[in-house]
Amino acid sequence: MIFFFGTRSSTLLTDKLADTNCVYCNERDTVYITVISGYFHIFWIPVFPTGKQYYSHCLHCKQTLSRYQMPVTYQNGLSEISQRTKTPIWQFIGLMLIAIPILFGIIAVIFAK
Repeated sequence: MIFFFGTRSSTLLTDKLADTNCVYCNERDTVYITVISGYFHIFWIPVFPTGKQYYSHCLHCKQTLSRYQMPVTYQNGLSEISQRTKTPIWQFIGLMLIAIPILFGIIAVIFAK
């Protein structure tokens, strides 16, 4: 039997950093933060999330920075965005599909006595 499994990612949010200049080109209000959530899947059904990644990118000069490369001026906006961004419930669908039959089995055994 063949099992298709692996990891994928989806973009959760892209939001502009207000009142922030790009550290490379010094353009104002061109820096955006993108939040990407990774998840493990079996047969393309998401089972559980594997973490979030944060990237900043400037629309003018196209500079892209990961979370640990971002300057301090970006970190304030990043902390606010990371608190707002929650892991979506659909990334737990696989765990729910596994847990429901187990719970029904336990309930059936309890009430069968």
